[in-house]
Amino acid sequence: MRAGGSGQPTRRVAIGVGVAALALALAGCGGGGGDPTAKGQAEANTATTSATKAGKPKAGTAAAACSRQVGEFVGGLAALRSNLVAGLDYEGYVDEVQRIQRSYKAIPVDALSLSCLRAAGTPGEKALNRYIAAGNVWTDCVESSGCEAATIEAELQAKWRQASRYLSKAQRGLRQPSAG
Repeated sequence: MRAGGSGQPTRRVAIGVGVAALALALAGCGGGGGDPTAKGQAEANTATTSATKAGKPKAGTAAAACSRQVGEFVGGLAALRSNLVAGLDYEGYVDEVQRIQRSYKAIPVDALSLSCLRAAGTPGEKALNRYIAAGNVWTDCVESSGCEAATIEAELQAKWRQASRYLSKAQRGLRQPSAG
């Protein structure tokens, strides 16, 4: 889960019996139930168009351009948040963070306006960094014999709350007509 200088994860831990116990213990961190993948995917699909629903920017507006440029990235973060609430396991978490990192790297940074960067890009990046930090805590626990979910749950929850606040800010930024 660790991100190196290039932003690529440098390690991924195989899931074993100890991780299964950790995943079961942490699955209760959120609430709700149902199919977390379907719920998260639905949220990701709607996140890229959320800018047009709230402020109804026209196709050629700056807000629409911002949504096209960073909407997939912000939508991926929203799907991760939703899946965490539904009880995402460690392996799923690692996979989702890696997918989000790929969408982050695909953002056309040279084409982003300063207002889009401030309104949605930077808060989204801060959210991703908090999700990576939480993943590092989780990975350290998985790699340590005797680490129990209860010992890291509060720290994970704190990092996920921080990420959620930044994500909400990024989503609001996408809906603002000046985000372009």
